[in-house]
Amino acid sequence: MVQPWVTFNANSAWLWYNRAVILEIEAHYMGRRVASWVWVLGLYSILAIGLTWPLITVWDSQIPGQAHKDGLEDAYQNIWNLWWMRQAISQPTNPLITDRFFHPETPNLYYHTLSPINTILATPITAIWGPIAGFNSLVLLSFIVGAFGAWKLAYDRVGSAWIALPAGVIFAWNPFHVASVVEDGQLQIFCLQWIPFYLLYAWRLAERGDRRSLGLAGLFLGLTIWTDWYFSLFLLLWTLGFGLWQFWRSEWPQRKRLFIQFGLLGIIGMLTALPLLVPMLIEASRADYMQLYPENDPVRLSADLAAFVVPARLHSLWGRFFSDLPSAINRRLYLGVVPLSLALIATWKTAKARPWLIMTLILAILALGPTLKLAGTTTTIPLPYRLIQQLPFISLARQPDRFMVLGMLTLAIASSYGLVWLSSKLIWQRTLALVIVVMIGIEYLPTPFDMRQPPMPQSLAQLPKTDDAALLELPFHEDLPYRDAERMLFQTVHGRPISGGYHSRLYPQPQYQLPVLRDLATLSQHPEIVQTAGNWQQQLATLNFGYIVGYKQQANGPRNYSPAQIAEFKQFVEANLGVTQPLAEDNFVVIYQVPQAQGVPIINLRDGWGKLEPSATGNYRWMGQAASLGLIVPEAGFYRLRWQATPAAIARSLQLSWHHNQLSIPISLEPRQYEVLIELPAGQTIVQLQTLEPATTGDAIANNGDQRLISLQLSNLQLISTK
Repeated sequence: MVQPWVTFNANSAWLWYNRAVILEIEAHYMGRRVASWVWVLGLYSILAIGLTWPLITVWDSQIPGQAHKDGLEDAYQNIWNLWWMRQAISQPTNPLITDRFFHPETPNLYYHTLSPINTILATPITAIWGPIAGFNSLVLLSFIVGAFGAWKLAYDRVGSAWIALPAGVIFAWNPFHVASVVEDGQLQIFCLQWIPFYLLYAWRLAERGDRRSLGLAGLFLGLTIWTDWYFSLFLLLWTLGFGLWQFWRSEWPQRKRLFIQFGLLGIIGMLTALPLLVPMLIEASRADYMQLYPENDPVRLSADLAAFVVPARLHSLWGRFFSDLPSAINRRLYLGVVPLSLALIATWKTAKARPWLIMTLILAILALGPTLKLAGTTTTIPLPYRLIQQLPFISLARQPDRFMVLGMLTLAIASSYGLVWLSSKLIWQRTLALVIVVMIGIEYLPTPFDMRQPPMPQSLAQLPKTDDAALLELPFHEDLPYRDAERMLFQTVHGRPISGGYHSRLYPQPQYQLPVLRDLATLSQHPEIVQTAGNWQQQLATLNFGYIVGYKQQANGPRNYSPAQIAEFKQFVEANLGVTQPLAEDNFVVIYQVPQAQGVPIINLRDGWGKLEPSATGNYRWMGQAASLGLIVPEAGFYRLRWQATPAAIARSLQLSWHHNQLSIPISLEPRQYEVLIELPAGQTIVQLQTLEPATTGDAIANNGDQRLISLQLSNLQLISTK
């Protein structure tokens, strides 16, 4: 009767003893693990400050990089993005639609590289210290958190905090990341810090199938989607490949789980993307500007095979020794002797490393683009990217070399396995890890960073803050809009709407068709089919342009007016504006204030119009099947829209649509004047014009070889107030 009790108590004691030991070990392990997070973050923070030096010393006044081409256009644009996000949150308003550039238009930012999650995260710093500080804080964040994420992924795979250290350096300080900061200032690209966290938890999801991994993978997928669509595409392709590999190597019960859980991950990603994706799809259904880029871009922006082994241009010690290499070799894709050696050792010695090296190889091949380039020469050898470049979304990703953002991460993990094997042959594991960190740091060394003080014309900074009148800025940069990025930088100080601007895609800019803007574009008067009432002052009052600004050419700056052109500009503006001298002038700009005046109705020819052509009775333009007008009025009320029209070949019906209104006007064969009465709100109303009969061609009518689609010949357009 006693023995069972003794046995029971002995077993219980043994179980409790084992439980205590396990809990003690777990507590000790977790304590060391938390401590690892602390010292690893501390180490990467020190490296971030040291390897970006002297950024931390001028973090609120200067930005990385030196002026090139027409200035640091992408960096300036992203400083504007930070400023605009802070403005949108404080108002509040929809951050994906702005009224700050392309005035008086209100362009959307659906395809603009706004990188919403990062600009939102930096908003407190932007609000207190300004957008330059916000920009530089994201630079540091990308190095620290990016390195930490790669370390955490490597730690999870190899099981050693010390062995995982070099992975963070390979991923965060590789030449591509450094160049995206220093040479390009592309915030949406250098904010790569969410990617390793997604791979970590997606891999755990495949192995464990737990809710925590699913939730965290979904979180970091969402953060990536709200950072950049390039990265989202890369993670989508990686997930498809990884999921198929896991599915193939698993048994049926696990396959079912994988299918369900990765399906749920896809749903989370889709729901996260919907607020951005839905307006983008709607926009793509009615416009094509997001697809307008040079046809050779995928080849031009592909990696050169030699770039993987040629040291980076930004290397502080020996980068300049390779300056004679062809410029076509993109010298930001250098992999490094140390990472490659470790990865090759791992592939030879450790089966677990092989999937990571295979991923690196696949991503490197995709980065080479549709046609192989070797040592600056484009060959005729086709590559696998050609098979996918026309697929939806991938066709918008015109820069294949960015696949190496993910490729450097997979290389970093493969290298970690190589270091595991190497450390097993040596005693001092920690010393070895630190030596490898130093070796990789020297191999990638970008310090000191080139820093630049962004220009700021004091005359613009000192404009009064009592109104929100827009700036009409000249010369226009219709052909190369990125030159207006500098003016967006200036806007972060003066805050006023501007006539131009830099959208990430070739967004339409119909404001340049406004009569007064057309005159200023060439500093001469232009005939037109629109008969605009009033003088410059009255037209500019309707458009809420309070100032005309002429920019002077600066060294290493965007193309602006030469001294002779500035003299011509001043003479033309003073003669037409009715003023005798500028409001302000310095070495950067000359500024005229527009005298106050009563506004007048204005018609803006938008899209769908042919070239201006003369006739015996005046100038005219052909309209295609459809065209549009912008009717801009100073106050709400009824207005008479008049025009003269002659149809092509047959009598036609012209349909006018605006807001929720629609009106059909029969157009007879003989030339005559037409008039409709329209009620308009103050500001701009877009009126769509469309002929109900199919358009024809001049060649079909008169056998003259003219293949343009035409329907109506219009002239003498007028918009008249009924008051």
